[in-house]
Amino acid sequence: MAKVKVAAPEGYHFMVDVSNAFYIMKNPVSGYKEHAEGMYSSQLFIMMEVRNSHTTAQPQQTTEQSSASMSTQPTTTPTPPTTTTTPTNQGGY
Repeated sequence: MAKVKVAAPEGYHFMVDVSNAFYIMKNPVSGYKEHAEGMYSSQLFIMMEVRNSHTTAQPQQTTEQSSASMSTQPTTTPTPPTTTTTPTNQGGY
């Protein structure tokens, strides 16, 4: 599979280890400077594998059937997607 060079978001840099595992860090106010932390070294770019396609998730469905009902057709109800909201008026970075 092909690899592409991916830049860290503006104001951030990657910390990458020898197995190419990484995490992202915010740059200090003084600006980015190359550094190491344990087995990680800082980089402004990483090489990421690009996949040609991905699988799409099928909606989950649940099947319910009343024991009192003599129907041979099950009732299928789509499961709605879940969402998470985060308050915007609270601290953070």
